[in-house]
Amino acid sequence: MIARELVGKLLGKGDEVVGIIHDPKNSLHIQNPKYCELALSMEEYGNALRVFEDADCIFHFAWNGTRGKARDDEALQMRNYHASMTLLDHVVRSGWGGVRKFFLAGSQAEYGKPSDSGAPVDEKVEPHPLTAYGKAKFKLLHDGLARCTSDLILIEPRFFSTYGFHDRGDTLLSYAIPRLLKGERCEFGMCLQSWNFIHASDSAEALVALMESDVSSGSYNVASDDTRPLKEYLLEMKDVFNSTSELVFGAVDQDENSIMELNPCIEKIQSDTGWAPKIRFAEGIKSLVDSGAYKG
Repeated sequence: MIARELVGKLLGKGDEVVGIIHDPKNSLHIQNPKYCELALSMEEYGNALRVFEDADCIFHFAWNGTRGKARDDEALQMRNYHASMTLLDHVVRSGWGGVRKFFLAGSQAEYGKPSDSGAPVDEKVEPHPLTAYGKAKFKLLHDGLARCTSDLILIEPRFFSTYGFHDRGDTLLSYAIPRLLKGERCEFGMCLQSWNFIHASDSAEALVALMESDVSSGSYNVASDDTRPLKEYLLEMKDVFNSTSELVFGAVDQDENSIMELNPCIEKIQSDTGWAPKIRFAEGIKSLVDSGAYKG
């Protein structure tokens, strides 16, 4: 989802883009002379090193097992780690002078559960990931920074709760929006935890800003400036759609240990790049429905 948005923005700037997808079924179907596409698994990247050789920037977003129980599949997550490190190692050892920046796709999952202080989480907070997914992502950043030379800048945008076009069908929004449009009863947990939604278009703009700015290696939180209780987001959606749905909070049992708080600080990326999120939540979800992404 974020990668799709990024490709569109890069092509809009006139950049040449090579898209590498896992499966031809996931083709972006882009007709643009400055775009070409290859279908390769992460384990096959070594067969296409000449593609990377000519790159100015590499955005490595491929990762298997990002949802559900797969997040706790340690073997799967470590395969992701090893395939990613192999690609980074190729770039470092090759000495390709053109590759200036290598981007990883970080995650809020790297932070784990924050302290009870309620303070915004910035990049100086020590991560304590709880899932195999979060642990593998953080290990990749840690080991990647140690592997990189001064000639290659390694950047890890840590994405918070991102929504947008081409989103998966197993998210909170994909559950709630169709029901709200049809006026159906919606059942949730208590939804009292702090949350932060960011539109994928804003996330892609953040990547462009990091690509074009003089930044150092490290992680950058990519989130909106709109942190509030999750319940307020859901109530706002009901208002935006003028829905007659009954929203029932507390109807779904949740393990207290599994409830995550999202309270990101984005001062670092704003200070280093001048980037700022633009799309307000109400505007973003309305545009999704108007485009036909969700139907009642």
